Amino acid sequence: MTPGEYHRTAPGARRRLGLTEDTHSDARSQQVHRTRALEKKDGNPLNEVRVIGNSLVQNQGVLAADNTIKLDPSKSVLGLHVEDEIRMNAADFQCLIDAFFDEIEAKFT
Repeated sequence: MTPGEYHRTAPGARRRLGLTEDTHSDARSQQVHRTRALEKKDGNPLNEVRVIGNSLVQNQGVLAADNTIKLDPSKSVLGLHVEDEIRMNAADFQCLIDAFFDEIEAKFT
């Protein structure tokens, strides 16, 4: 998909395209797949993106519980609770992505 096609895509589809890329297990994403052992399961932004991505793909955009991750809404970037509809504006998305990349840098460099 070209950038022009991406921007002409409906907002809901863009949200799914951006975050579900984190969860796909095709050959492309295998090259950048992070190990869960290094990621930890303490509710950090990497976990939050994983839970959101899984929820978008497997739970029709409603935040699903992940019993292996301790995601505390009071400490998470977006503050979502289980069963909340996943909705983000541009500022929310930017905060999540900034936290995600900060966490990657802290854990993997």
